[in-house]
Amino acid sequence: MRKQLVFLILGICLLSLSVAAQTQQGTIMFQDEERSMRFYVPETYDSTKAYPLVFNLHGFGSNATQQEIYSRMDVVAEENEFIVVYPEGIGFENELGTYTQFFNVGFNEDQYNSYPDDVGFVSALIDHFSANYNIDANRVYSCGMSNGGFMSYRLACELEDRIAAIASVTGVMTEIMVENCQSSVPKPVLHIHGDNDLTVPYNGADGFLSVQESMDYWISQNECSSEAITEDLEDIVDTDGTTVEKTAWTDCQSNKEVLHFKINDGGHTWPDGVFDIDGMTNRDINASEEIWKFFQQYTLAGPAVSSATVEALEVSSFPNPFVDQLQIEWQGDMQQIAVFNTAGSLVFELPASGKKQCTMQTQTWVPGIYLISLQSRQGKKQIMRTVKLASSN
Repeated sequence: MRKQLVFLILGICLLSLSVAAQTQQGTIMFQDEERSMRFYVPETYDSTKAYPLVFNLHGFGSNATQQEIYSRMDVVAEENEFIVVYPEGIGFENELGTYTQFFNVGFNEDQYNSYPDDVGFVSALIDHFSANYNIDANRVYSCGMSNGGFMSYRLACELEDRIAAIASVTGVMTEIMVENCQSSVPKPVLHIHGDNDLTVPYNGADGFLSVQESMDYWISQNECSSEAITEDLEDIVDTDGTTVEKTAWTDCQSNKEVLHFKINDGGHTWPDGVFDIDGMTNRDINASEEIWKFFQQYTLAGPAVSSATVEALEVSSFPNPFVDQLQIEWQGDMQQIAVFNTAGSLVFELPASGKKQCTMQTQTWVPGIYLISLQSRQGKKQIMRTVKLASSN
């Protein structure tokens, strides 16, 4: 861990000048203490338009600047027009004289309800940015690395009326967090974790859950079907020593799914992060991009409109819900469209053609949730969800 931190700090020194020109440093007073954050506002910001707000929390012993550079989420924020905030954790000096920053996720009952109140801090940040920028209150999200991922889970429990969805990279739920979880509403959850993570073991450790136990908690909370859709993603970069397995629990209350990217042979890293910290960083997916793809589907009020733009692939389906007919239209170089039911069975497939739309006759389809998988010739994929109602006949 110490070698990893030294390497990270050295990298920060080399890159900090370029970042300083693009982001802002800010502070707020919270509980009579000055708390700080870094934040990025897209260059195209227009005060007449409401913007999503994404929190990106650093890991234990890291800080806001390091998380900003490491995750490269500013790039995603600029491309997709959302505001990203990197809160700064509280620091303490240990017996070795090392200054360490963290978020209070609670590993025991006394710590959970003690200083610092980071749930209150994030809530105050939402108020701060809502007062200074045009923020869409229905589209506020939290993600984080390690300790920041743990904290995002806590926010899902305790700010369920303010946070629309969360994502965690290498951070799980603590046992105390589960015991104290106040949320009674479904919450979309994305989790990314390497199965060779030695810092936060994939199979859990004393005081915190395994990855699957964390997933199971939200599968139950969201009233999802136990049936999952699993696929092995393309090994685009075959020299990184890792591969990705994607598992989705999609048949959930209010369509608020649970999604997991398992990084086979991956370590305690942020996929496609700027630093290859422990030699086990996956390059097949970009965690910041995947997090935003997940977030953009959800609002506090429910799923967002069933249309998305993923790189060169723009797709829409209608009507949603549908009855006897479903139409899909797209812009971009489409290779294949496939429709699956929640059991993972293929119900429709269309190979490449010169058309930009297709109409499916669905009278014989069983009512329920269907997943539309769309793939471009460049290998880019988008998964959409739609609902089949009972026939009107």
